[in-house]
Amino acid sequence: MKKILGLLILALACAGCRIVDFDHAGGLVPPTAERDPRLPQIRLTVAGHERAIHLETFGQPDRPALFILHGSLGDYRPFLSYQQLADRYFVVLWDQRGNGLSERVTEAEIGSEFVIEEIDRLRERFSPGRPITLMGHSFGAMYTALYLSARPQHVQQAILLEPAGLNSAGMQVAMDRSFQLDLLGPTFAARSWQHTILAPADHDQLDYKALSILKGANMQYFCDPANPPDWPVWRSGAYYDLIRNRKLMQGTKFSFDFAYGLQNFEPEVLLVGGACGGIGYDFQREFNAPLFRRCRVERIENAGHRLVTEQFEAVIALLKTYLSEYQ
Repeated sequence: MKKILGLLILALACAGCRIVDFDHAGGLVPPTAERDPRLPQIRLTVAGHERAIHLETFGQPDRPALFILHGSLGDYRPFLSYQQLADRYFVVLWDQRGNGLSERVTEAEIGSEFVIEEIDRLRERFSPGRPITLMGHSFGAMYTALYLSARPQHVQQAILLEPAGLNSAGMQVAMDRSFQLDLLGPTFAARSWQHTILAPADHDQLDYKALSILKGANMQYFCDPANPPDWPVWRSGAYYDLIRNRKLMQGTKFSFDFAYGLQNFEPEVLLVGGACGGIGYDFQREFNAPLFRRCRVERIENAGHRLVTEQFEAVIALLKTYLSEYQ
């Protein structure tokens, strides 16, 4: 597993070329919130540091709050269409600390305990005294499980969209089924030579390079791995991703458990997987569903890991059959 993590770091350092949009501050990627006051944002104190958080809300604040957590190397842009749920919920979309267009953080601010603290601070601000509904995708779904384990009393409903393993054993299987690096393939070769032109010397350059991972064919997440569907993000959080993954490992193996308290969460959880890919419906049913006290597992046809945009209509319809405000 240490070798796999090293290959991921190498892939980050060898991102592919694309046309640069010099309208963005810095030229390579859009500026983060503390550098661009025009972005919708709040100040949030977590891990003893106040940071600028890129955030938008939709709907009436007196409605039940629905928090949506994006996955790794991403931001909330792919979930903007889910503001449709603001007809019944107060929808909160944000780029997690160190990710997307939120302010970058230091290594000391990255850790599972600070994910819990971050959601706590947002809940206190946007849903004081009331439980929230959590929806997470990919690593955001893993963080949803983590929060359910730590704060089951603060969550009314939970939706997990294709999380990887919720503990070390499941994560190992997820990596074995999903990660493939073809060192002789044209995609990797095209990325590698570019490293000599632009080395990742700061967050802007590192995030720019990380974007190519989202376009590459290294992950067996999709119905057609050679042609992954588009994933519209503003900016990746490459440094956060690298440090987070390193801290989840002990030596050469994963060492974490986000599922430690899931049996204390009594409501039925909605667990969703696509028909394709290494961590789709079959993986969710076999490895993640048994960790919950009550769990409904659903399959989205003709979709892989990016099911939230690939099959938006099917996903939104499924959410409305689960969410209590639509009953």
